[in-house]
Amino acid sequence: MKKSKKNKKKKFEKSLNLKQISKLLKKINKTVKINKILMSIAIFLSALLVIFLLVGFGIYFLNWNNFVTVYASKAVPYPAVIIGKTKTITYKDYRQNVELIRRYHNLNSVMTSFEEFDLAKDKGVKFFKVAQKNTLQNMIENQIIEDLAQKYNVTVTQDQIQEQSEKIANLNGGKRKLDEKIEQTYNIETDYFEQNILKNALYKKNLKEFLIQSKIIKDDQSSDENEKQTTQTEVDFDQWLNEQIKNYKIIVLLDNYYWDKENSTLRFSDSDMEKFETQVIKNNSDS
Repeated sequence: MKKSKKNKKKKFEKSLNLKQISKLLKKINKTVKINKILMSIAIFLSALLVIFLLVGFGIYFLNWNNFVTVYASKAVPYPAVIIGKTKTITYKDYRQNVELIRRYHNLNSVMTSFEEFDLAKDKGVKFFKVAQKNTLQNMIENQIIEDLAQKYNVTVTQDQIQEQSEKIANLNGGKRKLDEKIEQTYNIETDYFEQNILKNALYKKNLKEFLIQSKIIKDDQSSDENEKQTTQTEVDFDQWLNEQIKNYKIIVLLDNYYWDKENSTLRFSDSDMEKFETQVIKNNSDS
């Protein structure tokens, strides 16, 4: 009896050990699977990071502009310009605005046979580079104008946007024709036109009107000589804005431009393009 009891006890202890070992093996197996999953995620994220870093290098130093940069910039908000401490212009927004200009000039070239914007020719490419630079300059100014407007409590309401849109529609034969014209010219929807292009124009208009009423700047459009004499300044809006821009720290991350703080303007890094643009400005002023 004693032996049988001892045998049963040993068998029980063995079965207990086997169960514990089995549980331990299951836990180890589960841990290994989790570690494999975590390792796979880490490898995937590392690969994504490397890709995004390579694309960033291509954008900032090699002037890449292809389907890779288009898709990557949708996922990652690569900054093209940093304005002050909080405002940025993303590479995605910059390229989107450049594409609007490209579509406009392509259509303009077809309609008028204007050779200056023929992108198949070297001169046309240079003219388009000037247009790209001016696009980024305008985007910087628009960001600063909106920031200045907010400091003066100057706003743009949705009603103002709608009212201005209706005025433009009436001048173009109605809303449907305006929608078609915007679609054909820029390949964008009217809503984008209103919330970006039109809104920026209204911020500038509203801010300018406020500054004139506050006698901070002079009104060049006024025909009232008495009103001109009561204005305490001879500074116009462009001069005032130029001085305000100097107060902002602006960092341009794209390799083909740099910021000239003294003159509050964007400049080409390439000396040949700088000379070409200077000549274009001179030709335009002479004509």
